[in-house]
Amino acid sequence: MSFFEIKVAQAVSITERMKNVGDKNFDTSASALTPAGVLGYLVSVFLGILGVIFVILIISAGYKWMMAGGDAKKIEESKDTIWRAVIGLIITVSAYTIQSYVFGQL
Repeated sequence: MSFFEIKVAQAVSITERMKNVGDKNFDTSASALTPAGVLGYLVSVFLGILGVIFVILIISAGYKWMMAGGDAKKIEESKDTIWRAVIGLIITVSAYTIQSYVFGQL
């Protein structure tokens, strides 16, 4: 085999493996309808909704901060809301990562 043929074969092999990367997560076939698969899907949907809520909180608190007009009380409330939403978002992303690893191993 020539160098070019080896590189083409490696590229095809990598491409075939990359096609199957996401296939094991939340497979909708009949074999994936196990209690662990359904629970993993529901938990990931719940965590996704929580992530969206925290992002919306960050955006709305940023808007309130910009519209505070120099009012120190409103600025502090906005800073607190942003800080708490960021912490919640970090916890949610961490929980999603752990959940995806655990249910991927089942």
